[in-house]
Amino acid sequence: MKGEILNKRYRLKVLSPVHVGYGDVYEPTNFVVDAQKKELLVLNIDKFLLNLPGEELKQFSSICKLGTSYALVKLYQFMSNQLDFVKSHSEIIVRKIKLVSGFVEHFNKVKNLSKDKLNELNKFSINSLSYNPNNNLPIIPGSSIKGAIRTAILNYYQDRADKKVIKEAHYKKKSTVLEKQILKFKDATDDILKRIKVSDFVPIGEVKTKVVYAVNRKKDGRRASGPYQIFEIIEPGAEFEGSISIIKGLDNKAPIDLSFPKLEQIIESFFEGIFATEDKVIEKLGAKFPVPPLGLPIKIGRHSGAEALTVEKFRNIKINQGRKNKPVFLSHATTIWLASEYFKVEDNLSLVPFGRATLFSKEKDNQRKESIVQKSIQQEDIKNQKSVQQKIDVSILKHRFKVR
Repeated sequence: MKGEILNKRYRLKVLSPVHVGYGDVYEPTNFVVDAQKKELLVLNIDKFLLNLPGEELKQFSSICKLGTSYALVKLYQFMSNQLDFVKSHSEIIVRKIKLVSGFVEHFNKVKNLSKDKLNELNKFSINSLSYNPNNNLPIIPGSSIKGAIRTAILNYYQDRADKKVIKEAHYKKKSTVLEKQILKFKDATDDILKRIKVSDFVPIGEVKTKVVYAVNRKKDGRRASGPYQIFEIIEPGAEFEGSISIIKGLDNKAPIDLSFPKLEQIIESFFEGIFATEDKVIEKLGAKFPVPPLGLPIKIGRHSGAEALTVEKFRNIKINQGRKNKPVFLSHATTIWLASEYFKVEDNLSLVPFGRATLFSKEKDNQRKESIVQKSIQQEDIKNQKSVQQKIDVSILKHRFKVR
């Protein structure tokens, strides 16, 4: 059977902090901190060691041989002392990343930790973005966008699934059984969504990155006890470009409508709902509203929210109840992760959600502008009417991890 390939190019504009990575972190030997400029200087470790003077190289080797938790503190101190050396050898620097003020203050404390306070080291880990190794520019992997599209499609056709069959399925196989029922396939090789291909999205123009904190807040306004996380993020305003392809004609009767108009309708419908639900939480917490989308709304990357990753009528989201209690499973998440300048914040006014972006085809599409602009005005009016913002005490974050 002869197939037909439909291809369409899209741009993606980042609306709120986005982190899409491969699970990599910046090791202590991979960077130095320029506190004055608030920059993280990422290093080529091979070039760094080749240029390092003999005495410093011996000191570096001796620290690495210690093999203790406290050796990490010594390593942070050593690398900090190499700032002038690194800046005088620009070929060592791979990239420069902006730092929030809170990170600079935090790092100064971490590199001076005493031996009895090493628990902090477990949380001090900087998650890195996905980069193209050939040009050292950040990318948004196609798999991230494809995953968001897949979730939107599954939600659109979710009424096909038999709740009784899903309920009786083994808990480890529920998601697989659900997808097979919705998309009408028996073997993974017959999954119709394999007919949708998404390229990696590459940057257009300058892309600014920054290291920020992710802090956890309960949706009802109460303080959450989860530990902070540290992420390198793509800042709002960055634009990327890539393509989506649809392969048609390989199936006698496709279980879903494989066309760009339908695909765009599904994406818009699902993520408009996700944005609207999240906006209510943001308003309640008093956090910042991101810029509204002018194209197809979409959420990608870490901390996009459990609702953006699951099928609405079959959600079974794990809610941890603390180390001494069993988790519970609900149809909704009870907390939200927000980007922050500091890992300890007294109120939510400066916090902003993760993962928001907008997709639009290269042909200009202004169909949604009027309603979006009106929504933005309404949100601004709501914020201006609030004369008093309720402050939430979130200054105490419990430690959950111990140095092994």
